[in-house]
Amino acid sequence: MFLKVGVIVSLCISGILLKKDQKITIAEIGENENCDLCELDTHRDVIVTFQCHQYLSPNKTKTFTTIDELFSCLPNFTQRILQIRVNISGFNFGVVPNGSFSRVPYMAKLTLRECNITRLEPNAFNGSEIIKLAIVDVGKDKEGISILNRRLLQQFHTIAELNLGKVRSIENETFTALPDLYRLTLEHKSILDHNQVFRHMHKLRILILDGIGLKQIPGVILPYIPTLQELNLANNAITSLRFNGTLGTRWNFRLDVSGNSIKSVTQSDMIQFKDVGTLSLDLGGNDLEEIERYFLRDINTIDKLLFNRNLKLGKTNAFMNLLKSSKGKPIKRLGLSGCGIVIDSFNSSILKPLEDSDLQTLWLGNNLIDTLESDAFEPVKSLYYLEISNFMHISNETFSPLRNLGSLEIHDMSVLQTRKEHVNVRLNQLRELDTLWLHKLDYSRIFFTFGNDQPNLRNLTLNNLAQPFTNWLRRRKHQKGKVYHDKLCSSSEGPTNQELLKFELTWLECNMEVFIRIIALSVSSVVLVGIITASLLKYFWQDIKYMQLVRRAKRHHGYIRIPVDDPNAIQDDIPMDGGNPEDEIYDAFVSYHSEKRIWVRDVMTPELTKGEVPFSLIHDDNIIPGQESYFGGLMSHMDRSRHIIFLVTRGWMKEGWNEFEMDSAIDMLTQTKRHTLIVILLEHIPQKEMSHKLKLMVRHNVCLKWSEEEGKQRTFWRDLKLELGKKRYE
Repeated sequence: MFLKVGVIVSLCISGILLKKDQKITIAEIGENENCDLCELDTHRDVIVTFQCHQYLSPNKTKTFTTIDELFSCLPNFTQRILQIRVNISGFNFGVVPNGSFSRVPYMAKLTLRECNITRLEPNAFNGSEIIKLAIVDVGKDKEGISILNRRLLQQFHTIAELNLGKVRSIENETFTALPDLYRLTLEHKSILDHNQVFRHMHKLRILILDGIGLKQIPGVILPYIPTLQELNLANNAITSLRFNGTLGTRWNFRLDVSGNSIKSVTQSDMIQFKDVGTLSLDLGGNDLEEIERYFLRDINTIDKLLFNRNLKLGKTNAFMNLLKSSKGKPIKRLGLSGCGIVIDSFNSSILKPLEDSDLQTLWLGNNLIDTLESDAFEPVKSLYYLEISNFMHISNETFSPLRNLGSLEIHDMSVLQTRKEHVNVRLNQLRELDTLWLHKLDYSRIFFTFGNDQPNLRNLTLNNLAQPFTNWLRRRKHQKGKVYHDKLCSSSEGPTNQELLKFELTWLECNMEVFIRIIALSVSSVVLVGIITASLLKYFWQDIKYMQLVRRAKRHHGYIRIPVDDPNAIQDDIPMDGGNPEDEIYDAFVSYHSEKRIWVRDVMTPELTKGEVPFSLIHDDNIIPGQESYFGGLMSHMDRSRHIIFLVTRGWMKEGWNEFEMDSAIDMLTQTKRHTLIVILLEHIPQKEMSHKLKLMVRHNVCLKWSEEEGKQRTFWRDLKLELGKKRYE
């Protein structure tokens, strides 16, 4: 976790001085080793948020088994604070025992999500003053709370907002214990099977049943909750607005059935809301195809009527029936974005039915409109917010009637290439304009005229901002506009002065985001190629070094044989320069046991002396008795060799001479420092069978292992030749 340093305040937790808006882990101050699953945040000096989540343990080895164990991570507060918020998820607690929250006396909000809570004990929450409570288990592997009753909820008498998941059983009088319950969210439909429990929710204003698989509006509970003002049924499988029961008289009522499967709206559907003073209805994201003419006949006042994202609405008469049904009805907000509406000429006749509606907000984006005529919005002069998009042509006077417009969003305009004229859209008459969004527009065909007497324009979001327009913004006081540009844009042309006018952009300025992506991709590619190249070099490095050795050998002279009297002896080689053999330098002296004489003669010597890189070898049995002492000859042969090879077998280890040869080689290595020792294990010999001296040689010198497998033999000879060739051409 990180500390967000701010102003130091006088909130002290267990001797730790916290700073404003600081986030810390609890691992350093908690009593439990699992405390690093928890975080502690402070906000505005007086609010503390304590969070514990199982997902904070990536390997899932840490967890809490009880709530009391978890709260051992919460430090003691030495000064009273106003509020503690607790958020816990992902554990497996089962029972919430009595006194579980006694260590948190100022807890105002508690969330237990997917913690497998199956039972609440009567005094589990005593002493707490929780305002917002969520106990939610909805997973298929979760049982849910076994029972809820009035006695259990009495300890929550201060709750105003409640979220519940699965509940297996609930008594009818349960909610009499929550006299101040204002908002109820059910994330599982199990409680709806016990509709009598809703009779005692005397102050409930908001009921949220979002995404719990309902197939119809649960109208049977509506008469029980006369105070209900908002019912959220979004993202279910509801197919009709009709419901059993009556809504009754209400001052206002908001119904959200967006994201369902409703295909039609009729007058008989809407008559159920006839006693509502002001109705808000969200039908967005359904499959609406039919709207009955005059379906709003029995509705008094509409605050919000949303049909957004009903793509089939514009393909039938439903769109026009909707507008005709709205005639004379007070409507403040109307949403028609993404309804598949296709209109060639959008003029005043389209919105004429809304002339007396006193419409304040209109969403009309993401449809297909060819031309927005100059009188398109004449019938809705009262508009404060307007969103339009996907039009091909617009008149320069289209927005002139909207003198009260405070917020305007225009996006995704596509002007036909066959149209040569430029369109000057005048916004200088919109004196109340406060917020303007202009994005994804073709500025080669459209530009905007502003006035210097538009004092309220403070929030501006556009793409392809022109330099003259930037200068105009700088002359304005208190300007707080945001500037964006399209991901794909090009230089634009247009007149100058105080308009969104002629300007040119370099490719880099216009495509900075694309440029950054190209650079990032290029760097990533270079790094990837580097990694692949390094891996290939590592894998083939020995082969590359061997090929280099072969090329160097070809540039040097060959070798001649040293004649020996004994026909059974192994032949040795010396360079072809005619020098005295006694003065010649050999590539390697080979020490071996007599049992390996045939292998040395028939396998090793031909491979090393007749290959691409011929090496000269001399063996310990080349010492001729009578001509020199054995010890003197051995030392002479070793001294005249660049490398000393020991062919280690169990027979060689048992032979007494090998100890002398190893001592001689080690002495020579330490004195001259020009020899290299190579140990070749011709048999599998565990180190526990080796002498101490041989173990040291194996560990600290070149050690190769012979194998009977053909593939491994090729690698063996390559590596041996590389070692023999290291000092040969230096």
